[in-house]
Amino acid sequence: MYGINGTVCSDGWGDEEANVVCKQAGFRSGIALGQSTSYYYSAKTTPSLLSGFNCTGREYNLQSCPVSTVIPTSCAPYRKRSAAKVYCFNTDTATEVKLTGGVSNSQGIVNIKINGQWGTICDSYFSRNDAKVVCKQLGYLDGTAKSRSMYGNGTGLAYLRSPRCTGSESSIWNCPISGFNVTTRSCLNHNYDARVACTGYVRLQPNERFGAVQVYNPSLRRYGLVCAENFTDVDATVACNEMGFDYGISVCCSAFGTLYSYTAIVRSKISCTGREPSLLNCSYESSLTYCPTRKYASVACSNISPNTGYELQIGSSATTQVSKGRVQVTHMGITGYICPDGFDNNDANVICKMKGFHGGFAYMYRNYYRNMVSDMRWLSNIQCTGTESSLNRCGGMVWGDIKTCSSYGDAAVYCYATSGLEVRLSGTKSSVGRVEVAIDGVWGKMCLYSSYYRSRVADVVCRQKGFTGGTSTTRTRNQGTGPVYITNLYCQGTENSLEECGITWGTTTSCYNLNVKCHGDVRLAGVSNRPDYGRVEMKKGDSWVPICDDQFTDLAARVVCKNLGYADGKMLCCNAVGRLYYYRTQPNITITSCTGTESSLKACQSTAGVCASGKYVSVYCSPTTIIAGNITVNIENNQNKGAVNASKYGFYGPICNTGWTNADANVTCRQAGKRGGVAMLATTRSNQPMVLGGYNCTGTETSLDSCSSKGFGEDKGCSSPNSYRRSVAGVLCYNNGGIDIKLVNGTSRAGRVRILYETTWGRVCQTYLSSSTANVACRQLGFRGGYYDNTRGQAISYGQLGKVWMDDVRCSGTESSLFECNSYRWNPGTSAYRYSRWSWSWGGSSRNKKCYDLSVSCYNDVRLTSGNTPSDGTAEIFFQNTWGSLCDHNWSPANTRVACKQLGYDDGVMACCGAFSSHQIAVMENVRCSGSEDRIQDCPHDNPLSTRCYKHNVGLVCYTGTQPTTFTWSLGGGNNYTGEVLVNYLGTTGRICSDDWDDNDARVACRELGYRNGTAYNHVRFDYYYSSNGPYWISKMACTGTERNLTACPRTTTLGAVKTCTSGKGAGIMCTDSSGIYYRIAGGTQDNVGRVEVSVNGVWGSVCGYYFDDREANVFCRNLGYSDGRTQKKDYPGAGGPVYKASFQCTGDESNLAACPHGGWSTVSTTDWYCGNHKWDAGIVCYEDVRLASGFAPSEKEGPVQFFANNTWNLVCDTGFTDLSAKRLCQDIGFDDGRAVCCSAYGTKYFWTNGGRQLSNMSMACSGAETSSMDCLQPMPCDSQNYASAICFNSTDIIDEI
Repeated sequence: MYGINGTVCSDGWGDEEANVVCKQAGFRSGIALGQSTSYYYSAKTTPSLLSGFNCTGREYNLQSCPVSTVIPTSCAPYRKRSAAKVYCFNTDTATEVKLTGGVSNSQGIVNIKINGQWGTICDSYFSRNDAKVVCKQLGYLDGTAKSRSMYGNGTGLAYLRSPRCTGSESSIWNCPISGFNVTTRSCLNHNYDARVACTGYVRLQPNERFGAVQVYNPSLRRYGLVCAENFTDVDATVACNEMGFDYGISVCCSAFGTLYSYTAIVRSKISCTGREPSLLNCSYESSLTYCPTRKYASVACSNISPNTGYELQIGSSATTQVSKGRVQVTHMGITGYICPDGFDNNDANVICKMKGFHGGFAYMYRNYYRNMVSDMRWLSNIQCTGTESSLNRCGGMVWGDIKTCSSYGDAAVYCYATSGLEVRLSGTKSSVGRVEVAIDGVWGKMCLYSSYYRSRVADVVCRQKGFTGGTSTTRTRNQGTGPVYITNLYCQGTENSLEECGITWGTTTSCYNLNVKCHGDVRLAGVSNRPDYGRVEMKKGDSWVPICDDQFTDLAARVVCKNLGYADGKMLCCNAVGRLYYYRTQPNITITSCTGTESSLKACQSTAGVCASGKYVSVYCSPTTIIAGNITVNIENNQNKGAVNASKYGFYGPICNTGWTNADANVTCRQAGKRGGVAMLATTRSNQPMVLGGYNCTGTETSLDSCSSKGFGEDKGCSSPNSYRRSVAGVLCYNNGGIDIKLVNGTSRAGRVRILYETTWGRVCQTYLSSSTANVACRQLGFRGGYYDNTRGQAISYGQLGKVWMDDVRCSGTESSLFECNSYRWNPGTSAYRYSRWSWSWGGSSRNKKCYDLSVSCYNDVRLTSGNTPSDGTAEIFFQNTWGSLCDHNWSPANTRVACKQLGYDDGVMACCGAFSSHQIAVMENVRCSGSEDRIQDCPHDNPLSTRCYKHNVGLVCYTGTQPTTFTWSLGGGNNYTGEVLVNYLGTTGRICSDDWDDNDARVACRELGYRNGTAYNHVRFDYYYSSNGPYWISKMACTGTERNLTACPRTTTLGAVKTCTSGKGAGIMCTDSSGIYYRIAGGTQDNVGRVEVSVNGVWGSVCGYYFDDREANVFCRNLGYSDGRTQKKDYPGAGGPVYKASFQCTGDESNLAACPHGGWSTVSTTDWYCGNHKWDAGIVCYEDVRLASGFAPSEKEGPVQFFANNTWNLVCDTGFTDLSAKRLCQDIGFDDGRAVCCSAYGTKYFWTNGGRQLSNMSMACSGAETSSMDCLQPMPCDSQNYASAICFNSTDIIDEI
């Protein structure tokens, strides 16, 4: 239509319209199909051109039907696709639907017949709504979709794919589909055939033969449940008869999970006589609007009488007799199970004897049903004595009576030959050991693979053994003898024996044993693999409460330990085994008095309430009396370095590292037989009691016994972390030489770090080049701090510069020496890793690996930060116990001289204009040094006016010797013809301020690079990762254009003495040989539309759309003579040549793109992420006075009409906008003719967007005589509140008008 492809809106489209279209196309008839689901959201979609057809079905062509060109918003392009679709055929019977493969006509695979051939619907997710539509089409009330495992597979073609019905459609054909006559393999092999079960006014959920009874409520238009109260087998039989079954029994109550409890119960106290044709004909309590029991009724339906008995089976195999498994019963032809509730060893004994075994015990088969039960469960709370010969003789054998039925599993039995399940703990104590089980008197293993259930199972085992509870300890592997009986257990923790838990029987070659620690009303917790050590907790109701450490004594500790079977115990204060998480019960029991003779901790005097210290107490228990003796020490693995283990109370443990110093380490090493040593960081397992710490040695003692320290129960500042390992005191000992640190290959303040160990100096390497590590090294050298010096830290192979002592050192920055820092490698140059990452690497070497030397620049009270070399950066001083920056107000050369001398240099210059970043607070401004001071802190100064200097912090470049008077320069940006002019002066790379920078300056620079000509521009830096852009070394260049090089050009400011840069931009150049820079639009169908192209030095290429938006488009189009322009994110044909990535920063007022600040006319490689291979070329559309807003339409030929006035674009009201107006407009923008489109056809997005897209009270009403569409503009109230649109075309376009 009008040369534009469009669609018919599906609103109101039906079989009558489809019939007309199909007859017009030569078919006998047709039907309407649902819309395609293959839609997308976008404003750039083909619009609907026609809507509202109202055919009778008898017309011969669609043109004879009434139609509207007003497109409803439901078919607007910005909404999902809604085009009308048809299926045409030549047979008398167009389509049929039936179900096959089910037990009745109401269920099975959905078959559809088209043109005499049957086929199926292919859908991997056939939904409830889809099933509902199919069933309604077949005459049923409702239906549900069924799984692929039911009813077998269909045959024939796959006609429809993935219908997406809402449920309100009258036919499956009216539903949206994603495909028709599908030929994919997955559909033709019928693996995804749609399957349904249709229902009438009564149905069962979740199965067709058993489930919750649901009846249809016409007033609510949905199904509801039936109350279980008074629901009998007579009522169940009526319901089953209605669904086509001969027999039925009631299954009580709410037997299929809590999921159905969320469905309303619509009938209560139903009472049937048994003769009713439908459950709906039975009487019920209509005045009762709720169910008193809140339980719903369920039934089991069958064609087999309930009087035919039952079949019993253990396990799932129907042919093999097994001795253990879930009990399976089949009644009325329905296979189901027994609830675990009340199922005990007596019941199991009867079942096992029925199957020929000597006896059996009960356990729970784990089968977590959650909130929906899909299995049938026949029986609950069977009451056997164990002597019956059959279940029939047991009490409680009522089929369908499952008032209580756990959702965690089903009843199961283990049949034995002589004796049942026994449990014991293998160990020296009755309360601690490995759990073992026996069946038929043969002891074997109990394995527990899942660590999630360890503590719960341990608690159950201990209760079964007569204790209050218990916890799991170390999980060992493949210990013990005998067969493996149990491979996994699933306990909730509330059971009284293992048989009540879900049990997995079997064998395994990898058995994870369960070791437990049982307890009474007091337990030790927090350390899983130590029965003799942990946090003291007391049972209070159903909770375990930690005991407060306030007033807790060793006498109380002794009571706790004796109660646990030990001889003695001592207390540790202050959360010794780790902090309590916020969700744990906090300590609120305080033991105020204990004599040590009490039988249990509960017998001691105590108070309840807030713990004064806020911390819990821990206890260490010993099998013998704990006596303090002389300290003995050993170093981890008997090496010269590692964690210190010490014994004073009869057991070894780590020493707390809080306050651990070189003096303490020196004494420890001498006590261990070494000459001396220093402190280092070490780690050990968190489960070891830490009872020693707080040492305060002078370094001259012969043993730790001679040093003052803290006692067993005192706070040493080392609460254990909640992790597998913890930091402890460590040492690095030496025998023949010593340990020292120095700097080489530099000055007294800067260089590479070397470590002396014994008699050999060696290197320190780091993978992560960190100033935090450098800071520690400098403090160890005696400075206040330091940072990493990247000018000295080259990667050099191991062995080339001597021994490597330390590798991969990582410091946080707070340590006092490198030996206290962290790393996860143990031997430099190897791929082996330490078990813990909390240790630094020591003493390795490798010929192949390369080492980044730790290179540092150290400082005391002044430092330079954020620079590129040690001699430049932001000046920061240590003043009044904090680091801060200096503001540059009235900063003088004398100030610079003092600061640089303080850093060890002769003099320096100030770097202008916030050349280097600073995040420090301001501590001084208006500094007034005379030049003779030793420290900048000694100079007169003022307090800063604000907390930050912002871009006015002092930046310095220091030097030694005489200040040079010349500079060198290079071109930034990675090419040799365009970019920023970079100046190197005093070894620091900086810039030229673009103030007064012009083409004469650029011409000199370009000739120096070998080009004939050059132009200047303001260079923009895009530096997101580094905020330090370097100093402006030069400003106000004044070249005449005849100089041979930039160094010969006069300057109004001295080199290195720039104080301000008004533009805030660097100087950039664009060098050329033959020509300058030219612009054009290419690749579009109109002169004003296409790809932005630029000619640089005679080479045409495209401009990357990165940082090219409407401001740049405005500048570009005005430069070409248009009024305005806008970017087009569209690919245009014919792209070739280089891609220029200039990263423009236009304001919109510039005369051309070159006048905008940008990043240089550099080309990009084909691998560039944004711009390579022309994948983001800038597209543009330029406008004069009128335009079609084609950025939101599928082509430049169509869109909303806008006119340019008062410096903005305005929408035209559709009132008075006719085809004559559209023709005049289209001719103005280069087309031959056009048609008007009313009613905001491209959506309301224009009313949501700023930037000149507001609806005006102007109409474009043309008579046909005007020479410009602007002559048609006239003020007029826009009563419709809709904008006008147009479709333009040329004489060569095919126009199909209806």
